[in-house]
Amino acid sequence: MAETIPLGKPTDRVYVVVGGCGFLGRYIVECLLKRGEKNIRAVDVRINSFDPRPTFIQADITKVEECMKAFTGADVVIHTASPAHTGSTAIFHKVNVQGTKNVIEACVKCNVKQLVYTSSASVVFDGNPIFSVTEDRPFPKKPLEPYSETKAIAERAVIEANGKNGLLTVALRPSGIFGPRDAQFYPGLIEVAQSKALGVPKISFQLGDGANKMSFTYVENLAFAHVLASDKLIPGSAIAGQVYNINDGDRLFWKQSTEVLQSLKLPYPKYQIPYWVGMLIAFISIFFAWLLSPIKQIHPSFTPIRLYNACNNRTFSTEKAKRDLGYKSYISLEEGFKRTSDFFRAELAAGKKYTH
Repeated sequence: MAETIPLGKPTDRVYVVVGGCGFLGRYIVECLLKRGEKNIRAVDVRINSFDPRPTFIQADITKVEECMKAFTGADVVIHTASPAHTGSTAIFHKVNVQGTKNVIEACVKCNVKQLVYTSSASVVFDGNPIFSVTEDRPFPKKPLEPYSETKAIAERAVIEANGKNGLLTVALRPSGIFGPRDAQFYPGLIEVAQSKALGVPKISFQLGDGANKMSFTYVENLAFAHVLASDKLIPGSAIAGQVYNINDGDRLFWKQSTEVLQSLKLPYPKYQIPYWVGMLIAFISIFFAWLLSPIKQIHPSFTPIRLYNACNNRTFSTEKAKRDLGYKSYISLEEGFKRTSDFFRAELAAGKKYTH
């Protein structure tokens, strides 16, 4: 079910949404517009002027001077920019780490008062099952992969910046973000369902026993969480310098993935591969990619890290966010998945392809 999100009254603040033309960033801009905010800047490295009301600013956060030009006169910066999980280690460090440090520096120099950062629940995942994890779980001593490692470094920098020149900061950790215009979860499933190996859809096989759960976050709820955090991030607020898990509940990962694919009338998993067999295949794929690297660069789609993500429990408690932020899932997971499936079903009917 869906409730009306209580957006509150508009303010006289100037909002800057970094990554404002991206998946989450655009929803945050739209959330602010629905509330009636008049001073919104959507900052991105590539501009998509999806609405005439915000001010669109093309800027690269890996260049601090461009951040400063975009932030001058701003009250609130909401930083959502991050490369896709399929990017390179170098780009993760360039954008997630250096880019975030530039955002912080520009906020301090431009007298911005509030910085809301989009982190990721993956920053505490080490490849082992985790259940209802709270925000006090330490970062892994050995990071699982570079994306999560660099997001953790960036999150730490944001929290450590709290109080500098009056800047107040907070970080939100979503898990399994999805929604219409989704760029990862739905497209990833569709791509695998439309791809074949030896004439068989790659999605035909479920990895593991299917008992593992994952926390999912509907994008409109998450967008509101960012606006809510910016509203509560005032001098003396208990949320300043804090980190919050944000999600809308847990689902069996493979059951949910199957239901999504069935709703799109696409192939779905019908056979089960034991976890150890899947891991063996993953390591063989990595080995052959390494063996052929002098001749041809191959990027295996089936890797141990993807297996960890697909077969382990990864659930996160939101009690702290409910208590401190007043966070609530105004749009249920059921309604969120229905809206998203409707969107992608229309995309597929229009002929959109997701295979490379």
